[in-house]
Amino acid sequence: MHLSHAQNAKQPPISPSAASAYQNSEVILQKYYAGFMTLATALSLSLAFVTVCGAFQADPPLACNLKAISAADRPRYADLMKRLRAAVADQSELPDGYSYALDTKRATLPEIAEWITMERLCCPFLTFQLNVKGSGESRLILRGPDGVKAILREEFPENR
Repeated sequence: MHLSHAQNAKQPPISPSAASAYQNSEVILQKYYAGFMTLATALSLSLAFVTVCGAFQADPPLACNLKAISAADRPRYADLMKRLRAAVADQSELPDGYSYALDTKRATLPEIAEWITMERLCCPFLTFQLNVKGSGESRLILRGPDGVKAILREEFPENR
């Protein structure tokens, strides 16, 4: 107790106006800190919400949207689909989809590319890959998230 009196005795006296300014600045800092912590908490919660929501929306849903193809383009789409199905000479199952060997006499490469252009609109969950060798061998590879194989089996049945 004597020591603290000695320490206090060594400090110069603070004027009432300096003490008031010190107290005001301390109150301002406390409010600033509280506001900062509220903002930091809100930002953290917002980022956590975005992260959680983003995790649930990483892949588009496994649902075809035929309305994505205009009514005027649907007859052409149906014709291209018919030609592409007829062009499938062989299919191989992949872990995340199918690979189809194509007869390009039944569906030309520009027709297949046109079909891909339309199909990607209604089925955004698909990944399309068209492999063409100089020898003429062509493969269409369709991949997607879990569940896509069932959709592809319906679109391209093995026993046509």
